[in-house]
Formats: sequence, structure tokens, C-alpha cells
Amino acid sequence: MCFQASDSLGRWDIYEYVTFGVVIQDALGEIIYANSVACDILRIDAVGVKEKSGRFITRNGTLLSEEKCPFTGKSVDSTRVVGWIPAEGEQVRWLSMSSRTVTVENDVQDLQSVTITSFMELDTEQRLSRINRALKVLSESNQALVRAQQELELLEEICRIVAEVGGYPLTWVGYSEPGQPLGVRSVAKAGPCAALLENIYGSMERYDDPQEAFSKMFSSGEPDIFRNIMLDLPAIALPLIENGKVFGLLMIHSEGMEIFDHEEVSLLTELVNDLSYGILSLRAREERKRNREMLRFMQFSIDRATDAVFWIDSEAKFFYVNQAACRITGFSRDELLSMSIFQVDLRFSKEAWSENWRQIKRLGSLTYETYYRRKEGYEFPVEVTGDYLEYNEKEYCCAFVRDISERKKVVEALRESEEKFRSLVESTSDFFWEIDRNERYIYVSPKITSLLGYYPEEILGKTPFDLMPKIEAERISKQFQVITAQKAPFDSLENILVHRDGYHIMVETSGLPIFDEQGVFRGYRGIDRDVTERKRAESELTLSLDKLSHSIESAIEAMALTVEMKDPYTAGHQRRVAILACAIAKEMNLPDKVVDGLRLAAVVHDIGKIYVPAEILSKPGKITEIEFSLIKTHPKVGFDVLKTIEFPWPIAQIVLQHHERLNGKGYPAGLSAEEILLEAKILSVADVVEAMSSHRPYRPALGRRLALEEIAQQSGLAYDSEVVDACLRLFKERGFSFETLGDVG
Repeated sequence: MCFQASDSLGRWDIYEYVTFGVVIQDALGEIIYANSVACDILRIDAVGVKEKSGRFITRNGTLLSEEKCPFTGKSVDSTRVVGWIPAEGEQVRWLSMSSRTVTVENDVQDLQSVTITSFMELDTEQRLSRINRALKVLSESNQALVRAQQELELLEEICRIVAEVGGYPLTWVGYSEPGQPLGVRSVAKAGPCAALLENIYGSMERYDDPQEAFSKMFSSGEPDIFRNIMLDLPAIALPLIENGKVFGLLMIHSEGMEIFDHEEVSLLTELVNDLSYGILSLRAREERKRNREMLRFMQFSIDRATDAVFWIDSEAKFFYVNQAACRITGFSRDELLSMSIFQVDLRFSKEAWSENWRQIKRLGSLTYETYYRRKEGYEFPVEVTGDYLEYNEKEYCCAFVRDISERKKVVEALRESEEKFRSLVESTSDFFWEIDRNERYIYVSPKITSLLGYYPEEILGKTPFDLMPKIEAERISKQFQVITAQKAPFDSLENILVHRDGYHIMVETSGLPIFDEQGVFRGYRGIDRDVTERKRAESELTLSLDKLSHSIESAIEAMALTVEMKDPYTAGHQRRVAILACAIAKEMNLPDKVVDGLRLAAVVHDIGKIYVPAEILSKPGKITEIEFSLIKTHPKVGFDVLKTIEFPWPIAQIVLQHHERLNGKGYPAGLSAEEILLEAKILSVADVVEAMSSHRPYRPALGRRLALEEIAQQSGLAYDSEVVDACLRLFKERGFSFETLGDVG
């Protein structure tokens, strides 16, 4: 008989046509409806299920407590398998139960919450069929484990077997991955519902939060049975475990109302344990393969390393050597592997090796220098770095050996070089120094003591300006700021230092900037050279030169006076030519030294006329060809007179060339253009202008205007154009005039 709360509950009559039992309870747990299948299985009468005399048991056969029994209104698992014993002595009837809560309208159209529990009886034949199916899945899965070569290939094959052989609608494997949605990443799947995998875990019975559900599945390490609400299918989560930690889940969904019973769970647990073992075995195999490849790569790399490698066992025997070890010792690999360290390093005794071994084992690594023996018998220096290691439960020293013969030579050469440099620095009269970027001494050579009376340690930390008079320090500091701003080298910077006893010393300072490996400026390194005596000698020499120059000028003036005394008509001519020539040279921005030489040459440019008879020089009438030829010899005569005197300037050549012209029509040699000295070109223009502007015995003065016109017309032809231009500027722009000339000096 079907139990109903009232006739108005006819809305549930649809459940009379299903083949499984349905019981509906209100919010208080009271049964308000049960279909005929439920009444038949549970033997419910008009009084209701609360008057039943049977009992519920677990799949293990233990009696369920009242709070865990179905239909009591208590909180119980929503999907499970329980045993029902209607009466004492009767056979157990196994029931697969599933519950869900829904909201409906009651008779007065108010909403109420009801719990619908559906269940069906599992007969023995059906249970045996499921168990046999699980056994077949286990058997074929074991075969797949044996055949598998790749992890993904194994997972896909297991999912296929579970879905096709086991008849499960959805099987998939997920690995723990916190960054993925729900904290799990699907790596393999199979079954008719596999395409829906991404969307079917929005709601899982017994769990409010799917992500929390997977988190608990990964942390518990036990099979977990639940119901997927979207598919309305029971499911089991089976953990994949490595070293007690869950790294993945095998998820299997059953079909319809069929729930996982104890025997099926046991078989599936065995399957997931075998799968875990298979995955870990494949990973270990892959790791071994990678290790073998890495070992081959490392051996290949070590065998071709430039440094020698020796593996030495605890008994000092060579276990492995690379090609470099053979190369530096001259022994073959077979020869070395038959030898011990004592035959290569003759400085090792057994006692010394034992002590060396203890240190390497205690410290883990030890570096030292020694000498190895070549096959030919001679020894060479090496640097050894020995590392302690264990391999195949044996102890070894892995020695990396480098031939340091060249390094020793370089170190020795550097030591000798430093010794020579130190000897040079300490013996030279120059003071070597180094300053940092703040211009403070960080090194001074011992020569500072003999130079300034200070010991090196007294100078360190000071600046060069601390050793100078105040005014000198200010002057040099300004110059040095410009140099350091450019980080440029400097040479022969003259400055004054103060000796400890108070007197001044003149030095020349030269320096180079210092940069580190990154190119950062670190300071300057240089020398100070005592030039006090040299400066005193230079001063005395300058004074002597001034006296000599005065003597030369006096001699030149005497020569000029000699000419003027012989030719009174040309008196003052040489002096005026000298003044104009010097003015032209200065207008052309020539150096003072050139101007000085030109002045002296101009003062005596007509000294050769002392060879010409006075009657010809002062003849009032026209000069004959023979007489002019005699006059034209005066440059050569002047040259012959002056060439024997050692002047600092080419005085004799200037005098010789002062009548030469650019076009080659001058005399005495007919020189042209670049063959004529610049000073001679200037002198020739000044000579022509002054001569035309002055009276001569054979003619009156032609005037300045005609003289300037003459040189302007012959500019670039007879006379140098730059010299002519400078001369014209003097008269036309600078106001030069012979009438206002002062002294030639």
C-alpha cells in the first residue's frame, strides 16, 4: 500500500510508473509520500515507516545507528549503498540510495522544501556483474601498464579501458595544479560524457564549493564517493599517491542508480594503486634515461675539457681520467687507470695522501698547488681542486688539475717587473705619486723625502695643493679642475712646492687618468720632477741670450752705420725699411721671433754696398749698364759678409734674396715663388716702397702714392699678394707714415 499525507499529493503519482522506490519527506522529516515500489521493498503500512520492524546495515555488515539510518530526518550521506533486513532471519536486501532536496508549492500555493529519496534493490547477479566488470578492467589495465612507454599514453589507455571495458560513462585523470580552475588539470579522459568534462563540476553533492571538494580529495588520500548533480551520476575519486602525497585523481562515474559497493571500490582502489605505481615507474624510467643522457653529455664535456680531470678512489687509485689528463701527463688512459696518485705526484706519501683525503672529506673541497710528473720524467707545476663525492656507494676525490707552468712564468715575470719598477721608482730623482678622485695622495714614492723632506706616510691623505704656497695652490687648483673635468692627461705642468724647511722648489708635474675595469674614473697617477736647477740655468741662459742679442744688434747697427756713412743719400733708408718690414710682418700675425729676425736683416740689407764705389752710389746722373751691374752685386756681397756669423735667424739668406721677384726677374739668382723666403718677400716690398718714397742722387722722390700703386700693380706678379695687401692696409687703414716713424727697436 502506498503511504500518502493527503489526497492532494497526487502530484507525486508520476513516481508510480518508475521501477525504483521513491520516498518524499517534508522539512520535518515526516514521510508525505512513498510509491508502491518503496512500500513493497520497505514493507511500509498505513502507520508509516517509523513503525517498521526491520533494520539497516552497512556494506561491511555492521548495524547502522539511528541517526545514520534513512528516513529519520537526520543528516545522512546523500548517495550510498545500505543493506535492509525486513525482519529477523530474512535475507539482506541491498539498496542503492540517492537523495536530493527541492522546493515545491503546497496546497495553499506556499513554497515548501521536500527531500526526495530514490533507491533500487541491487540483486546478487547485478552485483557480481559489476564486480566481474571491475576485475576485467583491472586485468586489462595491468596489461596496459606492462606495455606503456609514455606517461600520457598510459593515462589515455587506462581511461579508455575503464570507459569501454568497464562501461563507465565518464573516466578521467586529473593532476594537482593550483594555478588551474578547481586546482586540478585534466590530462586524460574517456567515455560518452567525456566531452562535457569542462562543465560538469559546477556542483557536487556533499560539497558547497567544487574547489574545496577537490582540495579535500587531494588532502585525504582516501577514495571519495559523491554524486555529480549535473550528470545525476554517482562518482568515485581515487587518489594517485607518491610517498604518501596525492599528486592526482582517477575519477570514475557510474551509471543510473548503480552505486559503488565495497567489492567494486576495493578493485578500483587496487587499479589506482597499480596505476600510481605504473606512473611512478615510467617517471623513474624517464628520469634514468635523462640521467644517462646527461651522464653521457657530462662525460663528453668533461672528456673534452681543457683542465685535466682525475677521479681517485680512497686507495689513491685512478678510477677515471679525461683526455686532458692524458695530454698533460703524456700517459695513455689505460696507463693512467693502472696507476695511483703516488706515481704522478711524487710529493705524496701514503701518510700525506691519507691526510689530504681526510681534509677533502671534511671540507668537501680543497685547492692546493703541487707538481705532477710527465711520462718523460720531468715535473711541471699544477693547481689541483679536489672535490669529495660518493658514487655507487663508494667514495672518490674528483680532482680538477690545471697546468700552471705559463702562469708561474707570468707571475715570475711580473714579480721581476715589479722589482725593476720598484728599483726604478726608488732610484730615480723623480717623485712618483697617485691620487684618488678626491685629489688625495694614496701613494707616494720614497723620493718625496729627499725632494721635500717629508716621509711618504706623512703625505698620504693630503692633496698636492697642501704642499704649495697659498697663491700657487689657488692658481694650480683652477688649472687642475679643468683637467680633471675632462679626465685628460697632462704634461709638464709647472708649479711650486714648499720644502719642510720652508724654501720653494720648482717642479714639472705630468699625469695620466686612472680608470677601473668598468671605465669609472678613479684618479691620477704621475710624477713630479724637480726643475729648480734647470729653471735657474734657463734664467741665466736667458740673461746671457739677452746680452748676446744686444751685442748682435749693436754689431748690426754698426754695420748699417758703415753703409750710411759711405752713401749719405741713403742715410736712414735701412732703418725706415726695417720699421716698415716689421709692421707688415705684425699685420700678417707672424710670430715675434720671425719679426725679430726680419728687423735685423732689414737693418743691414744693403751692407753689400760697401763693395760698390762711392762715386757710383752718389752719382747724380743716369747710371750706365756696367755701373748698374756692379750695384746688383751688393746682395751677394752682403751674403758673403753675413754668412760667417751664426745668427738664430737666416739673416744672410734674407739679405741675399731681398731683390728676388716672384716672376723670376729679380737678382742675383733669379729665384721665383716658393724658392724665396717669406722674410725676403716682405723685405723686398718694404724696400721698394721706401726707395720710391725717398730722394736718390739720380732722381727726386716719386712719392708714396706711386710707390703703393707700383706694388699694387705687381701684386701676385713680382711681389707676394699677402705681403702687398698687408702693406696697403698699413698705409690706408692703419695710418702708417714714414714721417711719424720712431726708432726701429
